[in-house]
Amino acid sequence: MQTPPGDERPTHLQPSPLVGEEAGQQPKPKGVDTPAATPASAPTPRPQIFEAGLVTPRIRRPYDLLFALGWLLITAAIVAIGYLATATAAGIETDLTSAGTKLPSVIRFVLNVGAGLGVFLLPLAAGIEAVLRRRFRALLDASIAVVATLALTSVVSIVITQFASERFILALAGSTNPARGTPTSPILAALVTLLIAGRISSRAGWRTLGWLVIGSTVVITILTGGISATGVLASAAFGSVIGHVCRWILGSDTTRASGEQITETLARYGFSVTALRVTTRTQRGRHYVAQLSDGRILDIRVLDRDLAGGDIWQTVVRGFRVRGIGGSGISVQRTLERSALMAYAVSRTSVAINDVCLVCHAGSESSLIASIRRDGQTLANIAHAGGTLTELNVSEVWKQIQTLHGADIALRNIGSHTFALNSTGTVHVTDASLGTVAANDVQRRMDIASALVVLASLASPDLAVRSARNVLGDEAVIRALPALQRFALSTGARTALKAHRGLLRDVQQKVVAIAPDAPVDDVRIERLKPRTLVSLLAGTVAGYLLITQLGHVDVAQLVSRSQPGWLLFALALSFITYVGTTMTYLGFVPEKLRFGRTLAAQFATSFANLMTPASVGSLAINTRYIRKSGVNAALAVASVGLVQVAGAITYVLMLVTAVFTTGARHDIAFTLPRIAVVVAVAIVVLIVGSLSISKLRKPLLNRMRPLAQQVLPRLVTVAQNPNRLAMGVGGQIIVTLSYIAALSACVNALGGNLTLPATAVVYLAGYTLGQAVPTPGGIGGVEAVMSAALAAAGLDVSTAISVTLLFRLVTFWLPIVPGWFAFRRLTKLRAI
Repeated sequence: MQTPPGDERPTHLQPSPLVGEEAGQQPKPKGVDTPAATPASAPTPRPQIFEAGLVTPRIRRPYDLLFALGWLLITAAIVAIGYLATATAAGIETDLTSAGTKLPSVIRFVLNVGAGLGVFLLPLAAGIEAVLRRRFRALLDASIAVVATLALTSVVSIVITQFASERFILALAGSTNPARGTPTSPILAALVTLLIAGRISSRAGWRTLGWLVIGSTVVITILTGGISATGVLASAAFGSVIGHVCRWILGSDTTRASGEQITETLARYGFSVTALRVTTRTQRGRHYVAQLSDGRILDIRVLDRDLAGGDIWQTVVRGFRVRGIGGSGISVQRTLERSALMAYAVSRTSVAINDVCLVCHAGSESSLIASIRRDGQTLANIAHAGGTLTELNVSEVWKQIQTLHGADIALRNIGSHTFALNSTGTVHVTDASLGTVAANDVQRRMDIASALVVLASLASPDLAVRSARNVLGDEAVIRALPALQRFALSTGARTALKAHRGLLRDVQQKVVAIAPDAPVDDVRIERLKPRTLVSLLAGTVAGYLLITQLGHVDVAQLVSRSQPGWLLFALALSFITYVGTTMTYLGFVPEKLRFGRTLAAQFATSFANLMTPASVGSLAINTRYIRKSGVNAALAVASVGLVQVAGAITYVLMLVTAVFTTGARHDIAFTLPRIAVVVAVAIVVLIVGSLSISKLRKPLLNRMRPLAQQVLPRLVTVAQNPNRLAMGVGGQIIVTLSYIAALSACVNALGGNLTLPATAVVYLAGYTLGQAVPTPGGIGGVEAVMSAALAAAGLDVSTAISVTLLFRLVTFWLPIVPGWFAFRRLTKLRAI
């Protein structure tokens, strides 16, 4: 039986072969009717079982780790709510305390007794019961977990008291005075841990008693004070975290059905097993092959409840990203029901499938699905044995897929083991447990795409595509083109891609060659694209950086102090810088670019630069935009490189001009700190020294040579058109002059007085040095260097800082807003 891809990761074992299997003796199935269970008339020989070391006495259950993560998030949420809503939490706690004083004395007495005695009696009773039932390992595990909880909560309490802010301490302890309150309740956390690590919560009578004791302890702790309600709830949740972590680390007694239990279960339903061997171990269970006394062979898939959740991460991530894939189900029950449904649905078509003959429980915590193996070998086994798939074989596979799709059934788990071929050339499905009924168009396209890749890996891309066209038709194959992406393929298809590099590209080219100019009905397969995640992350970072940088500045007061005319002039100049950059790219890119989209791309770079240092985001956005405009990758990189080279030359020439024009050496006493000079000199020496070493020089030259070979021809091409050259150079000059004028406008807006040449020196030198700081957008470095440069140029320190912040607000932060909209728009248009 095939290992269903998508939710299981097989690890092949090497057991002894079954009797008769080496010779390939696989009789034809005799139907799916389950033989009636009849009393044995004579003792039957004990079946041979090959599963050495598979079922271990103890196991780490994935669910324990998942629950620990869940409770950790709950703990963090409780603490965050208590911290952010300190006043509200204090008011609620006051109300609870007030309500507690009004409780009848009888109820308060019962709660006190339950909490007081329960703290001592519950662990004692649980320990005695474990000794009487000889559950010594469980007693040891619970003791270790309780001690760990007491130690960890005590350490956390000390750390919070010593290092946390007063507000944080107040939120958890209810008081900043250590003598009046503590941030955690170790006893409460230890009780919760005892219930979980000692398996008390899984037994009905003990579970009720345990939660009554914990509930009484929580109420009494809140009413008597000494810790806030937030601290009480956080302690209980933290105890649950430690309990589940300890259960996972220490392991639990396995409840997995053994080979003997599986054969006994099969015997109860009339299947007499002579030999049973395990073939693969998966994340959710095991696969067995059983040989019956009547010669038939069963493929058995065992699902273990103590392994449930082992594939949840892959399932959630893939389901979150890809549309229309459904889910195999986290619970064992849901997986059983899905397998039975798919087997029934496929059997109602003309497609042959390994017939499911038994779905039942095995042991106390395992379930199994048994199917009668049909005669034949999987396509993977044929390929591994050196066999060759003919066009007739491949066409038979496509006919099976076509029939299933005609019945609105999608397999979804197509891999090299999904189809088998018998000696007569008939193809059948081995397993459809991960498929879906009432399949939609997207799921059918993904099926075809996965089958194209799998069959191409087993035969050839040309044969796979040609057979698909003959059976399905050109339109169906072309419609699968959007699904020919790695993330949209089944696990089996992605496994095939790992073994055949370049296979996906070959298949895509074969499909595109069918009709190169035909319109493709695109579908949205991805729920959430990586670039969307980057966009959300960048937006979050932008908000955080803006708040942290301007949190100590009254922006409203800063703007209100500014003269409106100069402020509006600075905003207009900031906009002109993007027009100038647009002119630069229109001039230096010989291919025709649209002015509107190019301008939008420059605004999008203001958003992208927030996530990258030294304008890396601008380079990436412009390179991708030019490529999307029809320019090949090499020319796109060369164009962007040419713009950067032209910009650097313009910067240097204007800086030299400004210095010698204004005599800035006398007007500006701007000197770098000694450490900065030392670092700069050290970097220069290191670079020069590295170039003298051939092993370092050759790789560097090899990297720079292709760029030079691309940029120089691009420059020659642009130079042959004087209009474009003038537009490109003029755009660079406009950008630089606009930034200088914007800085001068900010100086005048706040009542400062600085000559334009001096302002140019401050911008060209200070801004460039600030951008060298490896932070997004040069945040921190630009502000520090420019403020120092403005102060050196003659402004008082407070005015220099205000001018810098106003300049950054106008030229860096405000353009992020239209930049985000431009980024989103160009993304939807697939222009970047």
